[in-house]
Amino acid sequence: MFIESFKVESPNVKYTENEIHSLCNYETTELVHEPRNGAYQWFVKPKNVHYEFIADTRDPKLGVMLVGWGGNNGSTLTAGVIANRGGKDKIQQANYFGSLTQASDHSMGLRYLLLLGVYFPW
Repeated sequence: MFIESFKVESPNVKYTENEIHSLCNYETTELVHEPRNGAYQWFVKPKNVHYEFIADTRDPKLGVMLVGWGGNNGSTLTAGVIANRGGKDKIQQANYFGSLTQASDHSMGLRYLLLLGVYFPW
């Protein structure tokens, strides 16, 4: 079955004339190295990160299909061009996109003071 159009009914999703706003609460963990009882110990603490995704519902003016562009390098170049089409002065922030099924390891948490990720293998 193919569905051409649908709408999400949720308190976290709002529709405007040209955009869809979605709120997401991402639950993760933070790994900290703290002194307790005279010695440093590792602690894993829960952490909530709030995201707001905004999707433009207007149809773009032009679409190009790049046949034979190449898997990794071509898609990375294309994503970079799309991400930076706002100009050099626009500050780009990292976002939460990716796939756990393609990862060789999984994040246990983040040491926020050092901005260092801690991972364990699948």
